[in-house]
Amino acid sequence: MMDVRQSGSGPNMAPRLTVLHRLLTKIGSLYLHCDPTMSHYLKVLLDAIFGAENFLSEIIWKRSAAQLPDHLRPNSGSLDSSPTRG
Repeated sequence: MMDVRQSGSGPNMAPRLTVLHRLLTKIGSLYLHCDPTMSHYLKVLLDAIFGAENFLSEIIWKRSAAQLPDHLRPNSGSLDSSPTRG
């Protein structure tokens, strides 16, 4: 089993979340963005600090591929968008 305190972001997260717990008001909200490999470990950490009864929901989103404007795409010809003088 992986110990979140020894993982890449784990050692930094527990103290920070503890400070946030102290600073948040009773009606405060916390949104934590992390990659899927750490979400379940951080959920356990958040439950330990904030209490499992305070968990409301998880937001999952999928990023689509970034789109460049046509004049910046590699296969669109020249990167210069100025008109051609002939």
